[in-house]
Amino acid sequence: MQYIILNNKTPTHGFKNGEGTYTKDEAMAFDNVAVVVPKGYIVLDFDTTSDAELMLKIVDALDLKTKVMKTTRGIHCWFKASEKEPKNFIKQRLAIGLYCDRKSGGRNAYVKIKQDGEPREWIRQVKMKDIQEVPKWLSAISTPANKFNFKGMGDGSGRNQELFDYIVYLQAKGFTRDEIRETIPIINDYIFEDPLSESEIASICRDEAFKPDDEIQAQIKKANFNHVEIAEELIEEHSLINYNNTIHEYKSGCYVPCETLGKYIRNKVYAIKNNQRNEVVSYINDMERVNTRNLKLNPYIINVKNTRFNLKTNECLPFDKSIIDFSQLPVTYDATAYCADLDKMLNRVFLADREVINLFQEMLGATLLKHSKYQKAFLFYGGGSNGKSTILDLIKTFLGNRNYSAIALEKVTDRFNTAELENRLANIGDDIDNVTIKDTGTLKKLFSGNSIMVERKGERPYTIEPYATHIYSCNNIPRSFDKSDGFYRRWIMIPFDAKFTTDDEDYDPLIGEKITTDEALSYLLNLAIRGARRLITRGKFTEPRKVKIVLDKYKIDNSTVLTYLDDQELSETEVLEKPKDVLYSEFVDWCKLSGIKNSNITGKKAFYREIIDRYDFDEQPLQKANGKRYFMEKL
Repeated sequence: MQYIILNNKTPTHGFKNGEGTYTKDEAMAFDNVAVVVPKGYIVLDFDTTSDAELMLKIVDALDLKTKVMKTTRGIHCWFKASEKEPKNFIKQRLAIGLYCDRKSGGRNAYVKIKQDGEPREWIRQVKMKDIQEVPKWLSAISTPANKFNFKGMGDGSGRNQELFDYIVYLQAKGFTRDEIRETIPIINDYIFEDPLSESEIASICRDEAFKPDDEIQAQIKKANFNHVEIAEELIEEHSLINYNNTIHEYKSGCYVPCETLGKYIRNKVYAIKNNQRNEVVSYINDMERVNTRNLKLNPYIINVKNTRFNLKTNECLPFDKSIIDFSQLPVTYDATAYCADLDKMLNRVFLADREVINLFQEMLGATLLKHSKYQKAFLFYGGGSNGKSTILDLIKTFLGNRNYSAIALEKVTDRFNTAELENRLANIGDDIDNVTIKDTGTLKKLFSGNSIMVERKGERPYTIEPYATHIYSCNNIPRSFDKSDGFYRRWIMIPFDAKFTTDDEDYDPLIGEKITTDEALSYLLNLAIRGARRLITRGKFTEPRKVKIVLDKYKIDNSTVLTYLDDQELSETEVLEKPKDVLYSEFVDWCKLSGIKNSNITGKKAFYREIIDRYDFDEQPLQKANGKRYFMEKL
């Protein structure tokens, strides 16, 4: 048996495939403990006092070979499953009229055995190998409203007719005559408030009470609509899950939004009504909901068309639908793949600068890692005909349409747009010229992978931890109101200085096709893997000299304060020798002479902050004998 630790009712760790479980001796040292239901077994949870008492009477009277544990509100009864990996369910009506939850082995089900330091009491003990198979009368049966409510029925409440009708109903649900003849007496003896006599039960269960088998089969074929059965079949056939209120299906190695659920349902019941369809969808939503708090994606597993590649161990792993993954590259892993055209193109675009090419590989590798621990965004900078579009198209083809969003920088923080980053490997925004970056607080959260609240239209907000690598392109770098180091250090600005024309000797109009063949994309994956490994080993991106120059220039161009210091060629010593208010007054005069409107002149507080950040001065000013305040070097 495998055991897990709970935080109140929730596991403190994942436990799929036995990982992270404890032995009984290890687990019982904790205050809140649960046992994982083993494959081949089920636990029926009767959590109302009345139903628990009735079930316990039945267990004792029939001497059922079941383990029974007392819970806070009822009992847990253990049985062997009658089918392979039956589904879990919540608050379903059983054939005998009681209600319970079912927790099934192989379905990540568990039951609490110790609460707040107190082990729960076993009322009845049976060795696991001796536990009996669950009787048919303990299977879930949906019933029409206001029908077959057996609890509390007594003399004068129509018990006989209800049981007659119930026989036919159970037949339509697939019960055999023997199973029905076992079910009816249990309802009579333990569920009715006043039982019928043995002779009355014998009369009710006589052969004439049963419809002919062929007639029942005909009724079943007419398909009495059962949303639970249809939903269960669909869940099994298509491996459906509900992740953040979106139903996903397992396809070719990963989970993707199920866009054909309506078709799947119609294939089961062609003339299905809207309300019936909604019942099926609602059941799937409720039963297959993924606990997002416990879902931890392995950031070092790369899912591609032919394998799941482990970056750290260099292993090729098999596909496994029990492992939830939402992205798969449309690329085949081939460690021997090579494409000379791709190497040539990268050298031409990046002017054979090895540092920049390495940075490109690392950026591509970062898109494969399902985390944002490096906290960087990329900006491709330069005029036209320089290879930017070719590189962006290459990245998009490499990642595949489903794995990247295409939200512009100025819109990525909008109310409904942030939700589009969920489960994306990258956000690629083209042409962000002529905008001013405003909401940098949210931007920095997105670049850093911090938890953020997102919302889709018509749905409740929820929290995600985005890991998309942000890649943008521009001809002119946009200005920002944020002049802080926290903003600047999140950007890696890659200059595109190459120039291409149709007159070039090596001009190739088919280069886009040549660098996106299957072989070329497999080679690009190898380059991305190299970059990712280098990034993991070094813990940071390569910092080419030309990239640093672009960022330093942007800091000056983006700040009137830094532009003023640069224009006036003020040294650090000169800044230290001038009183703070004099320096600011001279800055204001310079702004006016430069044609900057009063409303756009940086305020005194922000001016002082930029000076301190620029020279790494002490936060506290120095007050001299003349009463003036001066900037001061750190001691």
